[in-house]
Amino acid sequence: MGMPIDTKVSLSDDLETLWGLQSNDELMATELDLDNNLAYDLIKQDIVMHGYLVKLEEAKYYPRLNAFFDYKQQAFRDKFDFFDFSNLGIRERYGVLNSVFLFGITLVDWQASTKPS
Repeated sequence: MGMPIDTKVSLSDDLETLWGLQSNDELMATELDLDNNLAYDLIKQDIVMHGYLVKLEEAKYYPRLNAFFDYKQQAFRDKFDFFDFSNLGIRERYGVLNSVFLFGITLVDWQASTKPS
């Protein structure tokens, strides 16, 4: 309203008087501009977001291919030489719906390791 916060505001009219100033015919004759309607914009955005939620739920059933690699060096002795240890693996999983829960079936689970000699 452009007034300072300290300014006291008092209403002189009641709600029914203010409502009576606007006639129903005048309200019905005004055209609804959806381009400037905030509620309409929020509903359109909500439809887009629900579309993303559907895509998210569909993505739970996509196959997954995971790969991992781990390399370590350790030296727990008096000499200053290291044990090398590496671990490499691949896992492929498919989602299967059983009753209410989503289970993963592992089709490929391969792992190779090199351990200290």
